[in-house]
Amino acid sequence: VFSNKMAIPKCLGTVIILLLLGSYAHYHGTIEDQKAVSYIHNCVNSPDQCLNEPLVIRIRTKVWMANIATADVKFGKDYHTEQSISVIGIRGRQQAGRIIDLLGHFDERRNFVAARQREDDWVQTIKYIASLLGLGLCLWLFVTRYSLTM
Repeated sequence: VFSNKMAIPKCLGTVIILLLLGSYAHYHGTIEDQKAVSYIHNCVNSPDQCLNEPLVIRIRTKVWMANIATADVKFGKDYHTEQSISVIGIRGRQQAGRIIDLLGHFDERRNFVAARQREDDWVQTIKYIASLLGLGLCLWLFVTRYSLTM
């Protein structure tokens, strides 16, 4: 039972706690993201240091020759266009401009060998829309069902 006594301080306290937890998670996530971006940057610039180590990268394909794609790797918000990498094992259509998340490793020939891939398409967008609709429905039900009486 949610007591109406001291309801406003309880709600404000809850909001403050949630904001503090969110700020901490954002701060910690930013630090971890910078570590990951730095590691990916080092591996792309010198693949010999990361031979056969699993690595997750986002690429934008440029040129295809047989089953090998030349691609730019994304670091943070930008694609690294100065030094492209060769990628082996990408499934699907051979089209320039595809944006793909890859799990794989660098081999001895400095090629990135893709073991798994994920590509955003309309299904991912539909999932986000369904999640937002569900959140909106929950908020609407909460506001219409529960009210504070003073």
